[in-house]
Amino acid sequence: MEKQPYLISIGEKAEAIAERFQDRQITTQEMLKELEELIKEINEARKEQAKSNIPSEVFSVYWMFKKEGVGEPEEKTNEMKAVMEEYPYWKTSQSHERSVRQELYKVLVKSGIDNVADIAKKIIRVMKGEF
Repeated sequence: MEKQPYLISIGEKAEAIAERFQDRQITTQEMLKELEELIKEINEARKEQAKSNIPSEVFSVYWMFKKEGVGEPEEKTNEMKAVMEEYPYWKTSQSHERSVRQELYKVLVKSGIDNVADIAKKIIRVMKGEF
């Protein structure tokens, strides 16, 4: 089965829900409702990936751009795909990773979104498959 890095961020959301429930910040009903929403998100992501027929790693970038409110996520994803192809060893080479990270920052800044550093960090972590 192909890895699906975008599921990491969804898994983090599930973990946060569980923590809020354990800390009694939400009720059982609220927890169940939020978990249902996550299941819907997983199913939506899988359907969209199947339709798009793009590699999982690239789809993860698209999915996170979409969820973070990056305008024109398809276009921005294509920009990042080209960058990842230009620096194919970005997961193991510090210089390649630095170049990919710089390009990701540029894409996010051009999008005009807030919290560029936090979002870039999250996207890189998910793309690398880190928890």
